[in-house]
Amino acid sequence: MLAVPFAPQAVAKTAATTAASQPEIASGSAMIVDLNTHKVIYSNHPDLVRPIASITKLMTAMVVLDARLAAG
Repeated sequence: MLAVPFAPQAVAKTAATTAASQPEIASGSAMIVDLNTHKVIYSNHPDLVRPIASITKLMTAMVVLDARLAAG
């Protein structure tokens, strides 16, 4: 009976500890996966649809660099 009044405090402490252990990242979404076990270690908005503009820019840069390496 004495443990019941202290239960909300215990839950609040656990929630605060969990929130404090999460990394602070600047991106809108992220996912870290263990390549050996394929287990998701961390995810932040993993289902958020993101535009591919940045990926398109990277692929364009890679194609240009590959073309220059092949030519020269």
